[in-house]
Amino acid sequence: PIRELTKYLLPHLVFDHIDFKNEDNIKCIWKRKDKRGEIDLDIDDLSSGEKSIIILFLPLLEHDINVSLKHIVQGETDQKQAMAQPDRVFIIDEPELHIHPDLQSKILTYLRTLTVNSNIQFIISTHSPTILDQALDNELYILSFKSEDEQENQLKKVATNLEKLEALKLAPTCTTCHAP
Repeated sequence: PIRELTKYLLPHLVFDHIDFKNEDNIKCIWKRKDKRGEIDLDIDDLSSGEKSIIILFLPLLEHDINVSLKHIVQGETDQKQAMAQPDRVFIIDEPELHIHPDLQSKILTYLRTLTVNSNIQFIISTHSPTILDQALDNELYILSFKSEDEQENQLKKVATNLEKLEALKLAPTCTTCHAP
C-alpha cells in the first residue's frame, strides 16, 4: 500500500524499505532521484506536503497493511481473496491543507484507483478549486443545513460549472460546524 500511494501521489519518490537496525529509531526509507543522483530519505526528511499526504492516508494504509500481514501469517496464497474487504467509508476533511496544487490534483485520481476493485467510498469536504475542478460531475454534491422549510439537511448534486463556482463562493469558512 505504501508503494502504491507513493507511485500515484509522490512519483518523484520510491518507497524502499523500513530500517529496523536500531529498534529505538525505526526508519521508513524512500529514494529520490534528481540531477545529483539518488538519495535515501527518512520520513523525517520529506517535505511538509509529502508528509501531509502520507498522514492523510495513514489510516487507510495501516488497515491495508494489517490485512495483508494477517493473510500472510495465515498462509493464504489467493491474493484476490486475501485482499477482500468489507464495505468501508472514509471521510476526509480538507485534504488540500499543506499540499501543493499539483499534488491536490492527483488526490481524486488516486482515490478512484482505490475504489475500482474494492468496496470503499470516500467523502471529501473541500474548499479547493483544484480538487473541485478535478471532480467529475457525478461526484459533486453540496450539503446544506436544514432551513425553516426543510426537515433535514439537504444533499444536492452539483450539475454545472456555474454551480461549482457558486459552491466555492458560498462555502462556509468553517467546515467543522455542528448542526443541532
